[in-house]
This record gives sequence, structure tokens and C-alpha cells, in this order.
Amino acid sequence: MKPKTRSLLWPVLTALVAVAVMVASCQPAAQPTEAPAAQPTEAPAAQPTEAPAAQPTAEEVATVEPTEEEEEHEPVTLRFLQWSSSSKESMHQLLFDEFTAEYPWITVELEAVPFSEFFETLTAQAAAGNLADVVAADSPEVKHLAYNGVILPLVPDVFSEEELDDFLPSMLEEASYQGQLYGVGTSTSACGLYYNVDLLEAAGIEAPTTLEDGWTAEEAREAWLALTQRASPDAPPEVWGVMGRNGPLALSSYHGVGWLRSAGEPGSPTYQGISPDGLSVDGYLNTPEVIEALHFLQDLHQVDKVAPLEQIPDAFPTGQAATIEWSQSLINKLETNYPDLNWSIMPLPYFETGFTHVGSFAYTLSRDTQHPEEAAMLIRWLTTPEHIAYWNEAAPGTNLPLRKSVYEMITDHQEMPLRMLYDTLIQWGQSRPTTPGFREYSTIVGTGLKDIMLGAPVEETVDQMVIDIDAALSAYK
Repeated sequence: MKPKTRSLLWPVLTALVAVAVMVASCQPAAQPTEAPAAQPTEAPAAQPTEAPAAQPTAEEVATVEPTEEEEEHEPVTLRFLQWSSSSKESMHQLLFDEFTAEYPWITVELEAVPFSEFFETLTAQAAAGNLADVVAADSPEVKHLAYNGVILPLVPDVFSEEELDDFLPSMLEEASYQGQLYGVGTSTSACGLYYNVDLLEAAGIEAPTTLEDGWTAEEAREAWLALTQRASPDAPPEVWGVMGRNGPLALSSYHGVGWLRSAGEPGSPTYQGISPDGLSVDGYLNTPEVIEALHFLQDLHQVDKVAPLEQIPDAFPTGQAATIEWSQSLINKLETNYPDLNWSIMPLPYFETGFTHVGSFAYTLSRDTQHPEEAAMLIRWLTTPEHIAYWNEAAPGTNLPLRKSVYEMITDHQEMPLRMLYDTLIQWGQSRPTTPGFREYSTIVGTGLKDIMLGAPVEETVDQMVIDIDAALSAYK
């Protein structure tokens, strides 16, 4: 899949991405460094009839007058904190270089740490009163950071109402706290059911191609039973009917709770998943609809045995699984490493209402910044439609833009398979349960869901999850 629309700076971006990828492949993980200084362009070769241009002396260089723009501003250095990701680091550095070229008095230093250490690093910096000027935080963590007062609101000074209307509502909800917006991002995610076209055709199964025709959970179960291949009833499958991103289905607050919320109608406690104030799951995570959905999901693993109980690396692209639940992030891997695989995407199955969780990272403004104006300028600059489009151009098919106007700029998203994920994002997408205690909530619910898929008693496990989550969230009352 290639981008059909390119920005004016695409030739420069392509060359810089190629250099960044080659350097990244030969170097260890990047440590926080200053943005590299812009290199001078090569002067044209002198004509034979002309004398070579005189080179300035050291004294002359030392006395070069600053530009009017540089005279108006004191030099500013901004620190930018994100979790390690080679693609995100390379892309951010490219954008920082462009930003510095436009605002030469501002330098941006990139600080990248492993995801497993990110929250700990963020907490340590905030406790020391030295949090980076701009933090690219996991979007459901924004409420936690806002609750603790370590980030500042972005509006009304940074974005106009017209500009905010261009962002997807699910992102604005996820990155808001007590009526104020604390973060914006460039891209988001949505899930679909990837399928092996050849395996479905061999089984005589027709995949739905629109959200309106998407399978219910029971319809999906019938298909998965037909797609599962084993030598005998007691033998382990040679081909699994379905698997989740990490092996079993319905793990984590992102994937698993999405299945559960689909068991309710919009506006119902089941669909909401958590109380409006984000401080209780009692009556939301333990409704009869949730319990029934969990029994169904457990049976897929324990009774029907159409889904594995452990992770099987590359099971889907190697033909060991007929379908897999995943977000758009799988596309680039399939196109790069498995170009001959015949695959597509159908809507994610659901119990009562079509549903997918969304979310990515959000740029937030640190309480500790000494340069709030410049930090806000950087956040605004990174999230313009043109710069959001850069992400798609650098890695086609791996990002879903957060601004509606960008969708019209990129024809990839208007064609299958990305159209399926984008339609799902727009029509079904919801933020994860929003709470200032999301980290605690996510840890407890992830452990409980895994236990249930492995065979733990459903009702007892859910009861304990609710007790533990509500106890943890009581700290935020």
C-alpha cells in the first residue's frame, strides 16, 4: 500500500527517513541528545573564469550579526519526553529539525526511554520538579497526570474551537479532565479482524465488507469452529480459528474490555464500562451482560478451543491462525515481511453493539516548563494537518490520523483495507474507560481477564476485580 497524496516536503522527508532508518539499524537505542545542528548546503562549483570565493576568517565569523528574528528572542531549549520506538523517534526528530528551521531560537532535545520505564521516568522527573517541557504520554494516562497537577490545560490559548472540531471526539474525551483539554496527538488506533482470504474461501466463508454486515459474536463463533483445523477432536489445532494480539482473545483493558462493552447498548452501564466520574466499576464491569460475555469468551478457549491459550509468534501470517484481532499497527509488518500473504480486514465481531477502543499518545504541556509559550507552539506545530500527514507518508498504513481533514488528504484511508479500520474508528470508536486511576484499573482488569481465559471461575473473578479496582480508585476521591 503506497500513499496517494504527498506533502510539499515529501522528497526531503523521504531522504531523511532513509538516513534515519540506516543509522537506527546500526546504533544502540538512542539516548537523550540535542537535536543535530542543521548542516550547510554545498555551494555550487565555481566557474573556471571566476576566482574562488574568499573564505571568512575566524574573526569575521565571530562578528557575524544575528538575524532580526534571532535578535527578538532569547535562545530556548525544550525537552521532549517519549517512550522508545524507532519509528516515533526518527519521525519526531525529523519534525523537530523542521521546527527548529522555522524557529531558529528554539532547540528541541529528544528524551526517549523504554515503554516499561516510561511512567517511572515521568514520575521521577515530576517529583523532582524537572519534568520535560512536552511529554508524549499514553492517552489514557492523561487524566492521571492532570489529576496530579503535573501537566497544564491546553485551551483556550493553544487551539481555537474550530481547530478542536477537526480532532476526533474520542481523542478529545480521552485527553480531557474536568472539562479541560490537556493533550492532543497525531494518530490513533482502531481494531478489526484480520483474515486469511485463502483459508476463508477454502471453508466457504464469506467475510463481511461493511460495518453493517459485521458478525455478531455468535456468528463469528460458527465461522471460527469451521476454520479451526485439527487432525482429531483431541489434537491441538494445526490452524486456529481466531487468536488475539497476544494469543488468547480479550486480554487487557484495550482489547478485552472492548469486547465486554460491546455487550451493552450505547448509554447503558455495560457500554460505559465505568462510572461517569471514573471512580467505580461496580454496576458497570459486573453487569449480567458482562458476565454472559465473559462465559462466551472463556468457552472459546476452554470448550470450543478455537483460540489458543498462549502466544504463538507470527501464527497469523504463517497460516497457523485463520483470523486475528489487531489494530492498524499490524499492516506494515504484513506488507513488509509477508508480501505474498493474501489477507484483508473485516469488522471486529461484537455482542450487542459494534465497538472498538481507540487511543495512542498525546502531547501534553508540563507544569515544570520554563517556556510554556514555546512548548505550546511545539505541540500546536506537531499537530497541524500537514504534519499529521507526515506520519502516514513516512510509514503508510500504520497510523490513523486524529484530524478529520487529514483523512481527505490521504486516499489510502478511502480504500480497503484501511477504509475498514477508519470507518470502524469513526463509527464505533470509543476511548478506554476514563479514570485518573487508569494505571491501577488497567493492571487489575488485565490480570483478571487473563485468569478467566485460562479457566478461572467467571463470577468470583469478576467480583474480586470490582473490589480491587474500586479500592484502588478510592484514592482519587
